[in-house]
Amino acid sequence: MAGALVALFFGTGSLTAATTGKVTARPAMLISTTMLLIGLALLVAAEPLRSIPMLIIATVTSGGATALGDRCNLQIVKEIAPPEQRAELVSSYLLVCYAVSSLPVIGVGLLTRGQPLVRAPGFCNPAGAAVPGRLRDRMEVFEHWAAAMKMQSRRRTFFPRRG
Repeated sequence: MAGALVALFFGTGSLTAATTGKVTARPAMLISTTMLLIGLALLVAAEPLRSIPMLIIATVTSGGATALGDRCNLQIVKEIAPPEQRAELVSSYLLVCYAVSSLPVIGVGLLTRGQPLVRAPGFCNPAGAAVPGRLRDRMEVFEHWAAAMKMQSRRRTFFPRRG
């Protein structure tokens, strides 16, 4: 069942990313944030209710929301990046995204080390609660990059490159 849910999450995300290419970034980010909060609420509610259908709906909602948000964030980064620095900025952005996504998983793995497998899922709830923090961290990184790009474009205006 767990493998099927992971496949459903990533399958929904892939389908969402492939079919929402014409959606502009700002409305899509608002929609993805709303969908993510709904998906997380459904996920939290599915556990005490022991509801597999609710878990499946939460998985689909969260997978689509995550893909839509990631696609739109990357779209904005590509739009604000100067053409000669676009590859550097996109690769840095993806590196930060993957690091932010993997650190909670590594932390949960370290926290559950030596715990019986039956008790280990109890450690996952704080990691799930940290998802809004993950969104906030991504927005702070994005705002920092946007400010750096504005500063870079101002420098080019006052101090053009030589050679």
